[in-house]
Amino acid sequence: MFYKEELEPYKKRGQYLMNLRYLNRQHEPLTGMCVQAKLEFQAVLKSSVTGVSWRAW
Repeated sequence: MFYKEELEPYKKRGQYLMNLRYLNRQHEPLTGMCVQAKLEFQAVLKSSVTGVSWRAW
């Protein structure tokens, strides 16, 4: 993913904006991994606990 401003070298970008974009790029994959881990953990709990009513999170 890239931003239009990154392709325009004559524009001066602020450090704050660049840091924000960098953090956003890091946040997306980490969030995806956390969601995947939570779903897998719930699946393991569902398969290991039998006869107990399960409440979805």
